[in-house]
Amino acid sequence: MKKMKTNPRERSLGFTVFELSIIVSIISMILTLSFPYLLSWQTSLLGRLTAQRIASDLRLAKIEALRTGATTKITFDPAQDLFIYRGCNSQPKIVNFPKGVDLYTTNFSQHTISFYPTGTPSMGGTITIRVNGKLMYLTITPVTGRVRIVEK
Repeated sequence: MKKMKTNPRERSLGFTVFELSIIVSIISMILTLSFPYLLSWQTSLLGRLTAQRIASDLRLAKIEALRTGATTKITFDPAQDLFIYRGCNSQPKIVNFPKGVDLYTTNFSQHTISFYPTGTPSMGGTITIRVNGKLMYLTITPVTGRVRIVEK
């Protein structure tokens, strides 16, 4: 006669197929519900990174103008969602905005800001980008060329 297993430690320690299917379905429901949030979060992050990239290139243009004694320029193209950095070297650098991030507008004349050899900008102003319907502003102070990012 076989002895029956009554001790819980002697039982199998694995999961049944039913238990695994319940766990998989719960995880898939959680992922399905959180996917739109994760997608909007990713686009928002891209917007912040794009704003930081623009601010970084504006600061670089100011520093390069001071260092070399030559005027640097950044031209924004809202129609194509890009900007062109023209430093002291002959090759301009074209920076495209990522998908989902739009260059909404600037208030610079001809969408161009220059930094003179003294480090001062040609004018102060604002660059506006749009991410998922929300606007982000990069403001450049007229005399100092300070760049700030504001999210609204």
